[in-house]
Amino acid sequence: MKHIAQYRQTLIREFGRAADLIEKSPKPLLLAIGYLSAIVIEILNFMAGHEIRLAVFYFPSLFLLTWFVSTRSAAVLAILSSVFWFMIGFDLLEITSMEHIWNALMRFVLFVTFVYVVRAYKRERNFARQDFLTKVANGQRFTELSNIEIERCRRYGRPFSVAYMDIDDFKKINDSFGHIAGDDLLFKVARTIRGNIRSTDTVARLGGDEFAILLPETGFEPACRLVQKIRVLLLDAVQDRFWQCTFSFGVVTFLSAPPSVDDMIRQADALMYKAKAAGKNQAMCIKYEI
Repeated sequence: MKHIAQYRQTLIREFGRAADLIEKSPKPLLLAIGYLSAIVIEILNFMAGHEIRLAVFYFPSLFLLTWFVSTRSAAVLAILSSVFWFMIGFDLLEITSMEHIWNALMRFVLFVTFVYVVRAYKRERNFARQDFLTKVANGQRFTELSNIEIERCRRYGRPFSVAYMDIDDFKKINDSFGHIAGDDLLFKVARTIRGNIRSTDTVARLGGDEFAILLPETGFEPACRLVQKIRVLLLDAVQDRFWQCTFSFGVVTFLSAPPSVDDMIRQADALMYKAKAAGKNQAMCIKYEI
């Protein structure tokens, strides 16, 4: 049972890694792959004639476009696939028969329903992995991505860095301006960080006024420079609203894989509290290596 559980975790991790890789691919490329694969299926369907139908092979293309490109592009593909399928084996008597028209309509309904079911599932999945207030990743998503980086570091020796951040004197903002202002501050912090990191990086709100930044394949010096830059940008961002707060960071670069995500966060969190104890409004950086 233990081996089965490990195999399942490995499989889920590899699927997640593949999905992340596809998600980072250019959308025009994915759009071209989706439509070209559907065209190939149409040609094979035409060559197979009436005896064989390849309907099931349309669904991977529809899924690819719905999940990674847009619902609109997938809906267009659903319409085109239904029309082309309707025209296969062109025979005026068959084309105009009610049975053939009804079958084509049902295929169209099936394709479109599939597209919108996938969209609904993706939306619910994203909500489950997104912080409702700041719209950045939540703890669950951060854990998933961190596990991938830990495994990559363990297997290939690729370093990565994690920054843990706390808003200094956040309680005073809530007490002085109200919780609406506090929520506005959290949203502004999340947006500022997200706007100044790479697409491969991840910012997550882990609770309250604490945020974490995952920096894949990022060494010690680049991570420290980036976090110092973000700290300055955050200070500039809050000056517009006259919020009297600063930001403390703990940055850990992992040259060796930590035992777990919890241990990884614990180290960055402890370093962040050292920064607060040393006077706040600063970033402390260390390296971790076994």
